[in-house]
Amino acid sequence: MKFILAVDITDDKYGIGKEGKLAWDNIPEDLKFFRETTTGKNVVFGDTTFKQLPPLPNRFTMVLTRKPEAHQANRNQTNENANVEFYNLSQLEKAIELMETKTEDGVDSVFVCGGKQVYELLVQHNEKVKPLITGGYVTCIQYKYSNQNQYDVELKDFMHYLNNNSPWQVDESARKVIVDNDEMIVWIDTYQKK
Repeated sequence: MKFILAVDITDDKYGIGKEGKLAWDNIPEDLKFFRETTTGKNVVFGDTTFKQLPPLPNRFTMVLTRKPEAHQANRNQTNENANVEFYNLSQLEKAIELMETKTEDGVDSVFVCGGKQVYELLVQHNEKVKPLITGGYVTCIQYKYSNQNQYDVELKDFMHYLNNNSPWQVDESARKVIVDNDEMIVWIDTYQKK
């Protein structure tokens, strides 16, 4: 199992969302990385993050939500995300059991994809899930000039945990720059177990 996320590191707040939009929704290179990394795998989202994404074919998608019935009805209308199951947060243990089963398919077969509550709930605070996670990927977005983004969803506490107190660390040799232009530099850090 791995985590995968994108954050704006221009300031120290680690923004991931603003007004229901994801920080990386305008960076095609990161979308391509996400698509290539997670295709054929199992992905776990919170419902707010899931609603922001296009259909995700060729993946099994687990959505953690407080209202699974509402999402199930909407999904049945379009069938674009046919490989989706919705789990009530009160059934988290059942969802974790399914993640454990999917992890048995291969160590890199499950990706925890956010948003904020899902990262905190599964990666940071869940002692049952933490040992299953072998590492992950963090796309870092740094604007070269003044960043006007005022995020309403930030991962400051989570990123502090990830970089200082977690069982994972950045593999500096694996850093990959995917965008370097007049506006921003974007790179992907790979985290591995310490």
